[in-house]
Amino acid sequence: MRLTSALVAFALCAGAAQSEARSGRPAGDVTASAPAAARPWRIRTLVPGSSFHTINGLALDGDGAVYAGSVAGEAIFRTRDFRHVETLVGPPLGQADDLVVTRDGSVIWTVIREGIVRRRDPDGTVRDIASGIAGVNPIALTPDGQRLFVGQMLYGDSLWEVDLQGRRPARKLIAGVGWLNGFTVGQDGWIYAPVYSKGEVARIDPDSSKVDILGTGFEHPTSVRIARDGSVLVLESATGIIWGLKDGQRRRIAKLPAGLDNFVVRPDGQLLVSNMGDGSIVVVDPVGGGSKALISARLAFPSDIAVDGNRLVVADSFALRGVDRRTGAVSDILRPVVSGLYPATAISVAGGKAVLTSEMLGAVQIVDLESATLERTVRGAEGATDAIRTQNGRLFALLPAKGELVELTDERQRVVARGLKAPAGLEDGRDGSVIVAESGSGSLLSVNLADGKARTIASGLGAPRSVAIGRTGFAVLDVGGRKAWWVDRATGKARIIAHNLPVGHLHKTYPRSGGIAMDAAGTVYVAADETNAIYAISR
Repeated sequence: MRLTSALVAFALCAGAAQSEARSGRPAGDVTASAPAAARPWRIRTLVPGSSFHTINGLALDGDGAVYAGSVAGEAIFRTRDFRHVETLVGPPLGQADDLVVTRDGSVIWTVIREGIVRRRDPDGTVRDIASGIAGVNPIALTPDGQRLFVGQMLYGDSLWEVDLQGRRPARKLIAGVGWLNGFTVGQDGWIYAPVYSKGEVARIDPDSSKVDILGTGFEHPTSVRIARDGSVLVLESATGIIWGLKDGQRRRIAKLPAGLDNFVVRPDGQLLVSNMGDGSIVVVDPVGGGSKALISARLAFPSDIAVDGNRLVVADSFALRGVDRRTGAVSDILRPVVSGLYPATAISVAGGKAVLTSEMLGAVQIVDLESATLERTVRGAEGATDAIRTQNGRLFALLPAKGELVELTDERQRVVARGLKAPAGLEDGRDGSVIVAESGSGSLLSVNLADGKARTIASGLGAPRSVAIGRTGFAVLDVGGRKAWWVDRATGKARIIAHNLPVGHLHKTYPRSGGIAMDAAGTVYVAADETNAIYAISR
């Protein structure tokens, strides 16, 4: 089946533990000084960074500040002028699919993978106010701010009411509606919602459970809002179209790039729309249909990177993108929802094929890069951080939670090596072995595919997330130390080639984002996941 927006969101979720809130650094301000290279290496910015890590839910407070939730980035951002962005809640607590702001300034959001509704009080305290609602996604307050509703997608199919303070258990109101997504509550007290699995827009009375269908035939509707003139606005993720419904008539308001996730109506009637693929917020005039990007990004959240000829191929969370190695120009290859592509957290390239790993979906996908088509999906690798396809077509993946290297065949797995310490990065050694970046020990290993025996190539590499192979050595990305290392193939001697890199946004309980690649000339490329930038490091 096609990938739903809830599944897209779920794919990159990481576990969130109950703890006291911590304040994040302003987005984009992740290091005290700029990245630097060690002689004889030099570093340049190939793709400049941006402020957000993808964007899912949007909300406004009474002062007009905009709040944006990011599932992939496990963060909630806030901006007042679209130039300065602060991280209100960082990883791992901030993973937010949808969110609302109460009248007292509290922020409440849905944690889709954990089935949790979480709240940040004005004093910064974060606590869970509801749990056990699998696949919880949309959230909305009544206009008076007194009642809170949430809905389920994919792993549940019900509408719930949640106590704002979490003093009473969540109450199920209606089941079997058909996967509700981003909804709103009208002045009449009814819930106006997209019914994602049916392509419908519904009006639901939360007290009587009565459901009225207002419109049908929508393609992946992800969010519904009410305009100032009373018309119902519908967001289609797959097409990028915003529709208006009034008096039974449908009107096309605007056409934006595919990958739309959510939107809000500002007091002046303008629409703010989030695009999870672009990491952007666009303002749309609902009358004339004109649009303008308020915040945009070349890359939304690059979790890994690989080389394909004259371009880099980037696993950009909610999109597969190409980057020209000379100019830094970014282009789309595939996007989820419309292509069947799962949101990728790691990538490797060999023989014109990209191998994409979707960590939380437990799947590996093969994409033909020349035709930009999805060829194959192999499941059965839950929690995999990286995967490769060897020259003879065998698929191997790393399972850090289990400490295993496995071979994937027809949705089954065969354990090749056990006892690895949080392995995070994988490369084909092309000699009957694979190269493993073992984050738990800070080592680079060579694992024999015939007997599973591991040999240490180098150690003392911090918390390595990714490895790339060159003619005379290996490039290793250490997200713990924010460094790139060069490991000599013959001696195993390691030296730092770059430091102060903005990498390792998701690093607990093991590194899960940031990547490194190398071209035939020996230039090393780093996907700086904290700032959404790409750096080129060359001699």
